[in-house]
Amino acid sequence: MGFRQLMSSSPNTPIRLAVAAEKFGLSSSALRREAHNGRLVIFRVAGKDWTTELAVREMFDKCRVKAKSYDSGSSQNDGRNVGTLQNTPTGSSKTEASELARAAALATANKLKQNSRRISSANILQNGLSSRSQGF
Repeated sequence: MGFRQLMSSSPNTPIRLAVAAEKFGLSSSALRREAHNGRLVIFRVAGKDWTTELAVREMFDKCRVKAKSYDSGSSQNDGRNVGTLQNTPTGSSKTEASELARAAALATANKLKQNSRRISSANILQNGLSSRSQGF
């Protein structure tokens, strides 16, 4: 087994940045940019940039895009019933709190309507103003 074969067998073995870039389908410039942004560890020896396969794989982990989580909408019931009513059908909208608030607002509005005095048509003048507002 030669020196090069021995050196290339470990993911911690230093390799030239151009070799790493070719192996992972990137450019040397892209790897330098990631190193500048703090996501890739590189070594500069005699004016040459080096890194390891392990460092490039760690860079990919750091660059992973997180899946977007939606604030509302329907979702499939995964059986955990975490934070949901147990009788909620699968795929229902997760807006129980807003529905409770809406129901409370409607109940308050209905109560206020019932307690307000009625205005009869006899108290309304031709121009639509109340006789009380005109001072009659």
